[in-house]
Amino acid sequence: MFYVSCFMFHKYMNLETHVSHDEHRPKSKLRHLKIVWWIVIFAVIGSVGLAIPVAAATYRMASEAQAGRAALTDAAAAASRSDIKTASADLVFAQQHLAAADRFGKVLAPFEFLPYAGTDIKSVRSIVSSSLQTATALARLGALGQSVLDILSRAQGFDPSAPTVSSGVIAFFKLTPADRAAALAALSKAPDELNVSLSEIDKALIGFNSLPDNSDLGSVVASLRPAVAELEAVRGKIAVAAELAKLLPALSGYPAPKNYLLLLQNNTELRPTGGFIGTLATVTVASTMAQDLKVSDVYALDGAGAANLKTVPPAPLAKYLSAPKWYLRDANWSPDFPTAAREVVDIYDQEGGAEKFDGVLAVDPTLAVDLLKIVGNVTIGASTFTPANVTDEIEYQVEKGFDIKGLPVAQRKDILIALAAEVFTRVAALPNDKWQLAVNAFVRALDEKHMLIASFDPDVAGFAASRNWDGAVHAPANDFLMVVDANLAALKTDSVMSRAINYSFKPDANGLTATVSLTYTNHGGFSWKTTRYRTYTRIYVPPGSALVSSSGAMANDKILDPRHTPGKVDIVDELGLRSFGAFISVEPGETRMLSFTYRLPASIVSAAGAGNYSLNVQKQPGTIAVPLTLGLDFGKKVASATPPESRANWGDNGYTLSTDLTVDRQFKIGF
Repeated sequence: MFYVSCFMFHKYMNLETHVSHDEHRPKSKLRHLKIVWWIVIFAVIGSVGLAIPVAAATYRMASEAQAGRAALTDAAAAASRSDIKTASADLVFAQQHLAAADRFGKVLAPFEFLPYAGTDIKSVRSIVSSSLQTATALARLGALGQSVLDILSRAQGFDPSAPTVSSGVIAFFKLTPADRAAALAALSKAPDELNVSLSEIDKALIGFNSLPDNSDLGSVVASLRPAVAELEAVRGKIAVAAELAKLLPALSGYPAPKNYLLLLQNNTELRPTGGFIGTLATVTVASTMAQDLKVSDVYALDGAGAANLKTVPPAPLAKYLSAPKWYLRDANWSPDFPTAAREVVDIYDQEGGAEKFDGVLAVDPTLAVDLLKIVGNVTIGASTFTPANVTDEIEYQVEKGFDIKGLPVAQRKDILIALAAEVFTRVAALPNDKWQLAVNAFVRALDEKHMLIASFDPDVAGFAASRNWDGAVHAPANDFLMVVDANLAALKTDSVMSRAINYSFKPDANGLTATVSLTYTNHGGFSWKTTRYRTYTRIYVPPGSALVSSSGAMANDKILDPRHTPGKVDIVDELGLRSFGAFISVEPGETRMLSFTYRLPASIVSAAGAGNYSLNVQKQPGTIAVPLTLGLDFGKKVASATPPESRANWGDNGYTLSTDLTVDRQFKIGF
């Protein structure tokens, strides 16, 4: 019986590893010693009458483990062809077989204390246990997916045996209101199931990652590493899915309808949160269905409600825009979108708005460019919108084209509604191989701050903040920089402007003296669309920073200030930071520079002295890849940096890097 037991355990090892006998051939005296030790162990087992049950348990554990692995392979194949029903069934089979293998493996648990063999027994049981936890987690996800398919199958024309993302989306919107609510109800329960699956996967990862590399199962462990890495990636996606499943029903108006205020920000007329608010829309969403959609020209709202406005405009708006009141069109003055969103809603209310909103969303034309690249050109009437012309064509139609067509001012933005409706209809109908492109476009818009979410629901707001999708200004404990432009009466001149940011500092008797230099070039001319550039620029820096000097600030442009009087710098503490603000005007064909020199606070100097310097440079929403150059002189040798500078600059006292602000950038320097 001892020979049978030894043979079956060795056979199990070979079945688990998928390798040849040659790969397990003894290569040392230690290997021979282990084999001898196994013989001794089974001899002892046999002497006490335990060989038969141990051999049987070993055989059954190996058989069930192999059956479980085969079922997992079948499930993966079924999932790859979108056969969720078969994949779910295979996952249940895998779970059952691996649970049986785990039970039989417990028979060997008393022998884990033994030298040599004990380590192998523990490793084999850990592999089986971790595989069971993985199968359990995936089976739970399969059941969840099947429950959604069961609801979608009620939609006419939906084939649950070969579902795709696009067919699922189309089917969802074909459901009756009651079935749509049922689908959202199922989705609202998904976070609990997903979080349980995450817990199971975490246990599996702990088991897999604790496997020793230096045992007889070293080749097995090595072969598992790619699968473990893939499982970790899956875990990350499930974690995001759990958050989204928690939020989507609420955002979609389930179980209660939600009211949203949508801001269309034009980034060719840059404002602090991404662009001039030219158009607003209010919408009620109930179980994903938009109700009571109302699109308004901001000037119509401002004109009708001006008499009711009580809020005094920020000083730069009053000075450089001659704004007598703080109108809705100028409400996004704070670069912190959660703050700006509340100010927008407050001014909207003052102007006569009666709705109570659950959140504010903002988007600029960059998203439209990316979506048209996916769905193709769209023709509305005589106008064809392409990725190359969509921003300019929209601008032309709402500023000039409507008048040429003889449309009243009140209808000048109807073309926006028609364009948006057609684009989103095409997105919903995308084939499965292109659906991910659309998802990527929305995620990119959020990541690059061309789309912002300010929710008044704490859960939704927390998720948006965790993904940096809320457009919030973050005041870190270490160094910080954010440059914020506000186009004031310069038409759509941002469409022809280039700008660049240079940040540098060097040590002196006062600690570290920093300079932010901003370069503006106006590539346009004088037309209905572009003119001289006029911007009130603020830089946000760490609290306690002390202004030393400034250059390039102007009292006003050359028309309103023919004497070219130098401007003053406004110093304001807000958002947990300090801002330096100044006005500058740039004529067509001209390049100008605006710079601020200031002393960094002692806390930054101390952190750098202690070898713990980091810098967060935050992009302004709506801007596109503004060049950023860093030249940081610490006065001592830099040992490490993330991201690294070019090799030619290694080993000196500074950190030099050129990048751009497509997204926020973080830098960490070690000494």
